[in-house]
Amino acid sequence: MLGKLKNKIVKGDEKPDKVTTVKVCVVADEECPDGGYGWIICLAAAIIQFIILGIHNNFGILYTYFMNDLHAEPSDTAWVGSIAFGMNFLCGPITSGLCQKYGCRLVAAVGGLIAVLGLLLTSFTNSLYVIYLTYSVLWGFGSSLNYAPTMLVLSQYFKKHLPLANGIVTAGSGIGTLAMGPFYHVILSNLGWKMMLRILCGLGFLVFLSALLYRPLPAKYKRAQKTETPTGSKFFDLSVWKMKPFIVWVISMSLLFIGYFVPFIHLPNHARNLGVDGYQSSLLIGYLSIASTVSRVLFGLVLNHPRINRFYVLQFCFLMMSVTCTLCPLAQDYTGLILYAVGFGAFDGCFVLLIAITTSDIVGAGRLPQALGGLYGVIAIPMIFGPPLAGFIFELSGSYQNAFFVAGGAIALGTCTLSLIPFFMTDTKVVTVEICEEPLEKEDTVQDKTATACSAGRQRNSFIYDTSNFAMRRSLSCLALGRLGDVCGSQCILEMLERESDV
Repeated sequence: MLGKLKNKIVKGDEKPDKVTTVKVCVVADEECPDGGYGWIICLAAAIIQFIILGIHNNFGILYTYFMNDLHAEPSDTAWVGSIAFGMNFLCGPITSGLCQKYGCRLVAAVGGLIAVLGLLLTSFTNSLYVIYLTYSVLWGFGSSLNYAPTMLVLSQYFKKHLPLANGIVTAGSGIGTLAMGPFYHVILSNLGWKMMLRILCGLGFLVFLSALLYRPLPAKYKRAQKTETPTGSKFFDLSVWKMKPFIVWVISMSLLFIGYFVPFIHLPNHARNLGVDGYQSSLLIGYLSIASTVSRVLFGLVLNHPRINRFYVLQFCFLMMSVTCTLCPLAQDYTGLILYAVGFGAFDGCFVLLIAITTSDIVGAGRLPQALGGLYGVIAIPMIFGPPLAGFIFELSGSYQNAFFVAGGAIALGTCTLSLIPFFMTDTKVVTVEICEEPLEKEDTVQDKTATACSAGRQRNSFIYDTSNFAMRRSLSCLALGRLGDVCGSQCILEMLERESDV
């Protein structure tokens, strides 16, 4: 087929003096160690997520004790956990700016001390309104100063192994959720929630020690990072908000997070309303975290393959999380609730793994801190209001069925919005093309013309409906939308030439 293209191009122009050639200059990725001491940082980040998200995700167990001991309404008590988890993300832009200016180690270390102070002060109060301040705001802000650096520091040290490193770190939160569930139940049953919070202060100090293991990049890598991030000196960089794919990504995530945190707070209480005892209901979050942990590690390995398109995997996870939440009310016994927890956790693990990676795929690694901070700040708002909304629906109807229906519907809307992202990726340039005039020898004319036509066709396809940013390198993973570009590119030309030669 290339021979036919060659004959068509050369025909009528046998002896040209000059030929326009196309030189493709691929912009090199930013340099990073992609291992080495990065694995120590990966372990430290996993420990921090083990503690931080282990405490956040098991608030549903503490929720019932707050509601009973403080004689509070379900919706009022749900605000405690939702604000705390929301603060973890709402302060994302501030945390990202601080990390850019002072480094991840200092920010995370200070955050560990603030988190310990919040837990300690909460253990000395009996007022729900004071708990809003000490647990929701203070502990939530301290955990935010620790959570965001666990994602940001990995993008500095890893490129090729970034999915695996993210899988290991996010698996820490899954294991922490699993381990904290039985721990919560034992301590709460024997010592009460105040003593449990004081014990958690000791784990908070371990967060401080782990943050000290973060180390800045060596000089040569730091220079490469600064070279590719011209806006890094700004505390708040708003340039990412000019990118349409990123805006659609934020909207999709905001819709999803209306229903995402509902199971973590209300599933144990939902199980108790169905007649499940307290210990077994606390294990449901553990089952969810087991599935989430295994999913993060497995998907971290699978997504390293160059033919796997991470965006399509993310879409599938969004869809299945919506389906599982919608089907949860059909589970009327403990076995059904376990199946729901395992199903939701399996797809939640991959989703959590892909948050930072997908954001990097959309905006580029150089803008990841600003983009991730902005994303966390926006999604914190629906995250804060989602669980109290579910609690309010429970108060009105006396059942969690409608609450889970609403949660599943919100995630479904996020899934639909997510599918729009590739259509806004048309402005993303993955290569630069340089045109120059060079004199060529006669015998090289045909060969260079052929290469010129093929290169031009391929480059044109790179600018049209390109989803290759979501794969490790261009491969079969971008065929679904990439074929639309082929219709307008070299493939169409070759097929037309073949039909003409047959006639």
